[in-house]
Amino acid sequence: MSESGETITICLEPEADKTEGKSQILENVELYVSEKEVIKLEKADKSHKSSSSSTTSSGSSSSSSSSSGTVKKSTPASMSQKAENVVVEPLDTEIEPIRNVEFSAKTELVETFLQSLQDTEESTLTLNVGGMKVETSKNTLRADPSCVFALMLQPLSPFRPSYNVYFFDRDPAHFKIILNYMRNNYTVEKRYLPREHVYLYELLQEAKFYKLSGLVTTVQERLNDLCACRLSNF
Repeated sequence: MSESGETITICLEPEADKTEGKSQILENVELYVSEKEVIKLEKADKSHKSSSSSTTSSGSSSSSSSSSGTVKKSTPASMSQKAENVVVEPLDTEIEPIRNVEFSAKTELVETFLQSLQDTEESTLTLNVGGMKVETSKNTLRADPSCVFALMLQPLSPFRPSYNVYFFDRDPAHFKIILNYMRNNYTVEKRYLPREHVYLYELLQEAKFYKLSGLVTTVQERLNDLCACRLSNF
């Protein structure tokens, strides 16, 4: 770029002569540059330089941001490597088993009950009372040592079963109450006994035959209560 008022000489060179292979300078052209044109040219040059510098800075900032983003992004491989480097320290306190006293007590009761059922199954026998066959266990019959059933199961008892069946020539009509009495640990409540005097007297005779002293006492108390109730109604 030239200063104002300076004369610039430009040489115009035509195309080379194809036939002769030589070039000739036709003429010299002189240009005069004014001060206004110089200012315009300087402004255009400055704007061009500022635009090129801003483009360069934006490109560098975008590249830096992309590079920083690449650095911050974590890959699965890096995550797995970090997980492998983690060291888990063992706890100082021991973990107690999840089982409290209440649960263990219930478990022992259940095991005892199931064991009693197993013992009952292994010691079953059959009673034939007046033609009615009933299956029960030896433990049930032995609960009262003084009753007939416990005496017949003694090792030296002369009463032997026939084909594993013990026969009693008695009335089976009352034997259901007698057997339930023995199954319930030789206990029965008076209110569960019938109210008919005839039935109670027959039951009393059967209880005496089988030597069930507890049942004899309960039946007699039931009869006494019914007699007292009848006398109070007169």
